[in-house]
Amino acid sequence: MKAIAVVNNHRLSPDSKTESSHISPSLIDIPDSCLIRSGKPFFIPEFDSDFRAYPSIAVRINRLGKCIAPVFAPRYWGELTGAVSIRGEQTLGRLRANGLPWSEALVFDRSLIVGDLVGKDSLPEQFSLLTVCGDKTISISEIDLAESIDMTISRVSRHNTVRQGDFILVGLAPEGIPLSAPSRLTMSLVDKEGKEIMPLLSNNIR
Repeated sequence: MKAIAVVNNHRLSPDSKTESSHISPSLIDIPDSCLIRSGKPFFIPEFDSDFRAYPSIAVRINRLGKCIAPVFAPRYWGELTGAVSIRGEQTLGRLRANGLPWSEALVFDRSLIVGDLVGKDSLPEQFSLLTVCGDKTISISEIDLAESIDMTISRVSRHNTVRQGDFILVGLAPEGIPLSAPSRLTMSLVDKEGKEIMPLLSNNIR
């Protein structure tokens, strides 16, 4: 089992707040050693002084596939949840400045929190994922994506064989929530009026 996170798949770029659909989404491979589930604490590491949580809609792949056409992509996932990728901002800035890979800042043990799964057939027609930590909130929905879930699955499968149990984070939010200890990070599935349908994850930050 692995996870693949997609960046630059939101209509607004994180820096300029302008339309970013012309920027091709890029992929980050995340090994299973990074994954923790809802309810498990996240302990802030010491290698950086500024950690932030970037939420995403995540789908779980339910069958083996490669080079999946968008029209067939709905056959390859049946469950959805929210996921949060945690990264060290200062470390990432240093890596970017030196033209180095981002893995040191994003791909470390327990850096990916994955919530409880919801069957695709149980989802309302319009929904959002609301992430809260302290007094900070981020709301994301499928309409925020530059490419749809099915298009994103197709893109990922061009370069990666997807297998049953894999997670695809279809678009990391362009802005992150700062993390500090002690606090609590939560994410809920909400309807188009903002009413909570069900909680997806809840993790203590220590």
